Amino acid sequence: MKILVLGGAGKIGSAVAWDLAGDKEIESIGIAARNDKSLEKTKSWIASDKLAVHILDIADASATRRLMEKYDVAVIALPERRSSYRTIEAAIDAGINAVDVLEEYHRRSDPYETENLEVPSGMSLDEYGESLHRRAMKNDVTILDGMGFAPGLSNITLGEGIRKVNAFSAVARVGGILSKESAVRHPLK
Repeated sequence: MKILVLGGAGKIGSAVAWDLAGDKEIESIGIAARNDKSLEKTKSWIASDKLAVHILDIADASATRRLMEKYDVAVIALPERRSSYRTIEAAIDAGINAVDVLEEYHRRSDPYETENLEVPSGMSLDEYGESLHRRAMKNDVTILDGMGFAPGLSNITLGEGIRKVNAFSAVARVGGILSKESAVRHPLK
């Protein structure tokens, strides 16, 4: 299997690429980012023959799509939603399945967390999300989104905990270290 990690020179993307490099079933790993020095630093750190470096500006949709077409799966480890959605569009057009560590609801975005998202003219945010869904279905593309720490790992572990203790609901709090004043009120301090 050949996997492309977009944002592969960042903290999350480089960790994903490092982990994939140790998997015997992975044939090759592409890491893509705009900064060639960061990419070379990541390649040197991972030190795997499986790694290929790609300088890429994801704002160039056709270049992104062409690169994606060379791989079997894409991992999107980009820092903000605008980039995430651009890359999801390219993945759909390229016909490649993708895992996004950032965005949780490409189909139903939170209207308060759009971070300069460019919604096509004449569409509402919900219509745009629905159009992405329809295009992905038409192109037989699967998108797993919200697969980072939170959302992602937090949702999976919370769901497993609910199943094991036979609960019907739970509350997860993630995203940082509490202030000392807030920590006093919590059981783990």
